[in-house]
Amino acid sequence: MSERLTSLAQIVAAVELATTVTRREMLSDRRQPDVVEARCTVWWLASKLTLLSLPAIAAATRRNHTTVGHGIRQAEAQRAHDPDYCAATDALLATLHAAEDNAAIRLAQPVDPLATARRILWAPQREAVRISVSEVIAMAQLVVSVSAPPDPQTLSDLIQEIHHEQA
Repeated sequence: MSERLTSLAQIVAAVELATTVTRREMLSDRRQPDVVEARCTVWWLASKLTLLSLPAIAAATRRNHTTVGHGIRQAEAQRAHDPDYCAATDALLATLHAAEDNAAIRLAQPVDPLATARRILWAPQREAVRISVSEVIAMAQLVVSVSAPPDPQTLSDLIQEIHHEQA
């Protein structure tokens, strides 16, 4: 394992993206099979990808350590008997390993373009504000979505216009 460890939040986000179960449901007291399976998947992945103890995983997911241990054993048993579940958890494990190893892969997170714009505008004296590429894209999409549609131009028309301005 690399020095950069996967966080429990990343694991929960990955499971949330791979299933129909939300983070809120995973942390709830719900006992529906899909929620229990997602919760056990988080615990199993956390046992493989973090150095967190069972009590630490349990505290972060609002359970006790014996429940987490039982859930990890359930996930192992399901992996042994259900090829689809095994493939899904292997894919999650590989994705999180890649994110950990490359430090370049980020799990999709919703971006609020207005909050980003406010953060930029409220910076004292407009000093440098660090924003991600995702935030830039979200702001650009918002601007394009609220602006009037441009006059239709072909690529060759735009290139000729640029060359004419430069001459």
